[in-house]
Amino acid sequence: MKLLLTVSVIILVYVLQKSIFRRCWDKKLSARIDFDKEYIECGESAHLYEHISNEKLLPLPIFHMKFSIDKSFVFDVSDNCAVSDMFHRTDTFSIMGNQSIERTLGFKAKKRGFYGIERESILVKDFFLIDTYARSIPPTAYVYVFPKKMQTRAFDDIVRGLQGEMERSRGLVTDVLMHRGIRDYGNRDSFRYINWKKSAREDKLKVNEYSYTSDMSVRIVLNLDVDNMLETQRLYEESISIASSLKDAFLKQGIRVSFMSNALLKDGEVLSDIAPGAEMSHSVTIDKALSLISGTLQKDVTIQKLDNEMKRGSEGVYYVIVSPYYKEDILQKVDKMRRNGIGACIIVPYYDRIGLEKRREYIIGWEVPLNDISS
Repeated sequence: MKLLLTVSVIILVYVLQKSIFRRCWDKKLSARIDFDKEYIECGESAHLYEHISNEKLLPLPIFHMKFSIDKSFVFDVSDNCAVSDMFHRTDTFSIMGNQSIERTLGFKAKKRGFYGIERESILVKDFFLIDTYARSIPPTAYVYVFPKKMQTRAFDDIVRGLQGEMERSRGLVTDVLMHRGIRDYGNRDSFRYINWKKSAREDKLKVNEYSYTSDMSVRIVLNLDVDNMLETQRLYEESISIASSLKDAFLKQGIRVSFMSNALLKDGEVLSDIAPGAEMSHSVTIDKALSLISGTLQKDVTIQKLDNEMKRGSEGVYYVIVSPYYKEDILQKVDKMRRNGIGACIIVPYYDRIGLEKRREYIIGWEVPLNDISS
């Protein structure tokens, strides 16, 4: 009799709690995931926050927060994770009534792009751990991962060479009456601006900063069509990184930068041209655009854009074309620009095993190790 009564009570309690859970488990319950930053650099450490708030008396003994994200995200703690087509994570909590919980997850993003939390859902078990209640959560967390930046002596040498070429092509001279100040020497500064007296006094290199008598302006032209069919994605990404790094180098020197490309976005739209800007906030604008690139049109689009630039007139603009494609059709277009007095060069990322055929003096090669798959 006692056993029957005990079983009856357990069944009654189970049925009662099941009814309560079915009606109330997700009332006044909120859960969301946020990134701590709107954008990050490729390889930079950042954080993701899980926020859970249970604003009712009913406790939730077992609460699962599930989400998926691109597998290029590497989390500091890899427990409760699985990797297939994406990175899948399940975090477990026990939440009392009227309690809020926030958990911080550190991560690094290893690949350029625009990413969001996907397949986000919550699952709750009742007190008997028998019944499960679930709900999907509309994704609201997104982050831009900016292209990898070039930080090598070889790249610094290219930047210094471009700055010298720009000054020669436009005949620019600095106005001594518009001296802006003195600052520490950087790897990309020209030796001609070193203030030797100040450097000797402080025992470290200092450079003079000047304003220019005429605005310097660079238009970065990113052509993503590739000259060969071997590992095209690697050259594609290297070209985007070069364009992003050049933009930063010029903006830090106070040079106005604009941008155009034959790149495509995920929705199939052509990436819009970006007007000139000289503030460092302009760097974020361009990097956001570069993060969104997911494809490319053929090089004919780039050639047509260069034609349009010549017809419109581009006085005072120096063109830096970043293109793994460098056959005669695009080189002849650059030849014509230079004959018409328009400063232009082309930076060609190429595989070391294939080599570079430097058919013009304005071609600048950027060697990419074919057997290096780290990036």
